[in-house]
Amino acid sequence: QCDVILNSSSSDISAEAKALAVLKAFREHLPEDGLENFIDDILACAKSGGMLYMQQLGVHLLTAILIPFKLLSLGPPSLQHRHDLLGSVSKYANGIKHQSETSLARDGHRCVYTGNIDIHRVQDELEPETEPVAYTASRHVLPYGLKDHTEDTPRETEAKRAIWWSIHRYFPALAGKIDGSSIDQPANVLTLNGSVSSDFGECHLAFKPLPTENEYEVVVLGRISSGYPFNTGYLMTKMVLSAHNALELPDRDFLDMHHRVARILSETDIVEEIESRRDRRDTENLYARSPTDGAHIFPLMLTCLSNLLKDFRL
Repeated sequence: QCDVILNSSSSDISAEAKALAVLKAFREHLPEDGLENFIDDILACAKSGGMLYMQQLGVHLLTAILIPFKLLSLGPPSLQHRHDLLGSVSKYANGIKHQSETSLARDGHRCVYTGNIDIHRVQDELEPETEPVAYTASRHVLPYGLKDHTEDTPRETEAKRAIWWSIHRYFPALAGKIDGSSIDQPANVLTLNGSVSSDFGECHLAFKPLPTENEYEVVVLGRISSGYPFNTGYLMTKMVLSAHNALELPDRDFLDMHHRVARILSETDIVEEIESRRDRRDTENLYARSPTDGAHIFPLMLTCLSNLLKDFRL
């Protein structure tokens, strides 16, 4: 019945058409347990008032999941493993500093995707330069900008609460595993080459869980800046994770959500909507002034959200 409702719905009104595109993409890519809740919501919308309520649901999914994931990737993408930088990060990046050090050790001082050794490991003569080296960075799977901060305004706190409620409703496997108070856990951090980290953060590169534990299919969605997996001389289609200490490996449910959201983003025009905003230039200018201050991310995201919502007014 849900498919019948979605497939039979169409609109020449831009805002309604965009909302329907979001709903259809979520229908295609949500996990089974989240899909059950989604279907319940679609049926409730159809019963209550049809297109009007379906548009509201589409806008909710857009603003509570897709836009936060995309806009937060425009902020500081990661923290490089460099000792002088680690000693001077702002107070908001203390959690990143800790995870940068611990996840780097867990991942064997290598990019988990390419296997490149962290360049500082070689420069410090802790490992011989017998394999390719690269600048590596810690990358949060679910965006660090969704972390709870004591400095958050009431508006930011309420918005984050709504976002996490939505994440847990449509990706139930994450409920009880992660929220704004536990975003810095090792299971939510990967060590990646700098350029790979950027592609992952922009949702142009994702890792789809395979049936075998800790194995992932490499999924490229759109143009990537890193050149991987194509410039290595062979096609890198799989990533295998392994731990070099007692820390948890990146959680497959977190990576699964990232992959699904990346798929949805690639199938809607919301990326063009976001990237065409003047707010992005303002965001980049502010990040240039304070590249490691995570406190700027969420207020700017909310500003972009407010402006984008003007196009979806009922």
